Amino acid sequence: MHLRSNCVAAVLALAAAGLCVSPVGAQTKVPTRTAQRGGIGNESQQPAANGRPQNSAAQGQVEGTPAGNGTGQASPKTGVKVLAPQAPFVLTESQQKLLDQVLLKWEQRSNKVNTFKCSFRRWDYDPAFGRPMDKLKAEGKGFIKYKAPDRGDYSVAELKEFDAAKADFVSKTNGLDHWVCDGKSIFEFVPEKKQLIQRKLPPEMQGKAIVDGPLPFIFGAKADQLNQRYWMRDITPRQFIGKEIWLEAVPKRQQDAANFQTATIILTDPDFVPFGLQILLPDGKNKTAYIFEDSKINDPLSIVRGDFLPPFTPLGWKKIVEPDPSDAPSTSPPPSGDQGQANRAAPATKRK
Repeated sequence: MHLRSNCVAAVLALAAAGLCVSPVGAQTKVPTRTAQRGGIGNESQQPAANGRPQNSAAQGQVEGTPAGNGTGQASPKTGVKVLAPQAPFVLTESQQKLLDQVLLKWEQRSNKVNTFKCSFRRWDYDPAFGRPMDKLKAEGKGFIKYKAPDRGDYSVAELKEFDAAKADFVSKTNGLDHWVCDGKSIFEFVPEKKQLIQRKLPPEMQGKAIVDGPLPFIFGAKADQLNQRYWMRDITPRQFIGKEIWLEAVPKRQQDAANFQTATIILTDPDFVPFGLQILLPDGKNKTAYIFEDSKINDPLSIVRGDFLPPFTPLGWKKIVEPDPSDAPSTSPPPSGDQGQANRAAPATKRK
């Protein structure tokens, strides 16, 4: 109980102090590490080729350009648009070795997870609309369920939002995020519009949609995938060494940068179970912090029959099915000549 209290306090302090609000501030707050964990701190702040410190995610892209706005270029291997290649920080050889060891152990632990369930508490911070004293805009509770390799259920069951007129938090019925993945589609509930949106997954995404989703941290992506998608480093504060592992991640790809600017994941040590997560949103101002509790791993009673099945459309709601992107018609111009006429006639014949 004492350890849990310390962990909760750590996540709240992480959010309140804004460890990720400014990547510059984050670096000044990183304590020097002991030899046991490889040491981190000022020695990781190597200057860039232009002589300026690489201490900002924004500087890691085209300077002065927000993440996810169209800068960058496509990877020749994956076709995924990546940000400018300059890293926001540089690790020493010992720090990189430590990170590699941590990611490998995390992967090995994750490979043993067949089912996972936990409850969570969530805090959303907004400098413009949050509570004046701490910028807290909303707080909620919910649960996460996961079944390897690609079934998932994320649900916010309770949500309270700060009302400036009442100077208090008010319970909300809209904005209760809920999505379910059955491996072939992702179903998203949108209460404010009374819509259930089904997004079909292309064949190449089936079987790995969760791991390749916007936030793979909870579902244990592979070490090589994490390294491909993010600049990462171990930023565990000295007082938590041996109890927790704090990893900071900065997106390399445009599609990830559209979801967040930086993320800090807290894992329990030595179990590598996700305990906390803080996300700095792309605007560089708003952030969301999570604490994960009551985790159950490979518990046969935690996942019941019927979990992860395509959900029913609530009464009075409308179901919207978005097509599989791979089913979209080709944009290539039709061939010319008689062969082109034959090709264009074929679909009409089939429809009869």
